[in-house]
Formats: sequence, C-alpha cells, structure tokens
Amino acid sequence: KQFHHRLFDFVKRSKLVNCTVHQSQYVRLVTPTDLRVHTSNKMEGVPFADCFTVDTKWKITEEDEKCRIQVLVKVNFTKSVSLVRGKIERNSVQGTVDYFKSLARFLRSKFRGAAGVAGDAEAEALDEPTAGKSGLSPVLAITLGVGCALFFVLWLWYWWSAGSWAAYVVELETRNVELELLVEELLQARPAPPEELQETMKQWSNNIGEAMSLLEKVKTELDKYDSSTLDYMINKVAEIGMPKDESTSLEALENST
Repeated sequence: KQFHHRLFDFVKRSKLVNCTVHQSQYVRLVTPTDLRVHTSNKMEGVPFADCFTVDTKWKITEEDEKCRIQVLVKVNFTKSVSLVRGKIERNSVQGTVDYFKSLARFLRSKFRGAAGVAGDAEAEALDEPTAGKSGLSPVLAITLGVGCALFFVLWLWYWWSAGSWAAYVVELETRNVELELLVEELLQARPAPPEELQETMKQWSNNIGEAMSLLEKVKTELDKYDSSTLDYMINKVAEIGMPKDESTSLEALENST
C-alpha cells in the first residue's frame, strides 16, 4: 500500500506547441478494486515553463464490472506570474481535459469496438454544453487581455518615474550640500572691515541701545496716565512744540500735567 515512484519523459507536438514533459508518477494500489495515481508534470519549451507544474490525481475504481476513472487537476505555481496566471491555469486545465478526452475515446474503442465509438460521440455531445459554459467569450477575453497589457504598461511607467524622481531628489540634495559648503567658505574667507568702520558700527550700536532705553523710560512714564491725560499731554506738546533735548521734554510734560 505504498506509492511506487516512476519517471517518464515524453514529447508533445502540435501546430502551436512543441515541448518536452517530465512526469513524476506515484502509483499505489489501495485495495484490489481501488488504484491511485498521482502525477506531477513539468514542461520545457513553453513560456514560463519554470514557474509552474501541472499535478493530477487519478482514482481508478471497479464498480459493477465497470471501470470508473476520476481525475483531479491542479496548477501549482513555483514563481510569481501575476499577469499571466489565469491564462496559464486555463490552458493547462484545458490541455489536461483534451488529453483525457482522447484517452477516453481510445479506451472505448479498445474495449467496446463500434459501441465504444457511438458512446464516444454521445459523451462528446454531453461535454459540449459544459465547455461552452466554462469558456470565456471572445469579447471578454480581449477586454481582459487589453486590461492586463494596460496594467503592465502603467506598472512599468510607475517604477520608471519613481526611479527618475528619486535620482532628481538625490541630485538636488547634492547641489544643496555644495551650496552650503560654498557659503561657509565665503563666510570664512570674507575680509574684516576697516577699524574706522568698526568704531562707527560700535558707536551706532551704543546709540541704538541708548535710544531703546529712552523709549522704555517713556513707555513706563506713559503707562502711569490714563487715556484722557495722555490726550491732554499730546495737545500741550503740539502747542509748545517739540523740545530739543530729553530733560526739557520731561520738564514740559511734568509741568503740563
């Protein structure tokens, strides 16, 4: 009741296909009336042949002096082929179905003779509606093909544009670093201003500081009065004119209040 392993190599030729099939076959006799056969088929000479295998499971039983064969087929993918996965599955399953139809016709003709031919024609007539229901209409197949092609083009454009933008960003960052280094060199290499200009700049800085202090004092003094008093003071200042120095200004403002 153990599986016996066998290897087969055969060539499949047709108008569209010329490939070599490597088949691993595992056979086990479960009971005298129950035979199991598991196969794994790997192709050479077809597109994406290294990306998938076609596996089948046969269950051959004897029922009422008749032989019943049940076959299950599955396409196992070993690599990612998202764009053509559906087409590979359909073609692989259809090829398996065609093979077992041919095998059924051969067995009927071998064991039934003329009756087998009539039974074969009847079986083909019964199989046609099922095939028609499972098949895709030409319009739908063309639409799916165009959609897959458009998706593939958009996918290529996305990755190409992403790479271009990444290169552009890297170039901008490199130029930015170069500009920062150039600014640092210019700042370090600029000449010192003359001594007279330095003295003038210090004097300006002191004058600005004194002016700011004076403004702070004036603001502090003005915060002590309400709005009506401030209006009165402004009118008085306008009448007597602006004094020339700070001390005179403060005395005039105090006298006016």
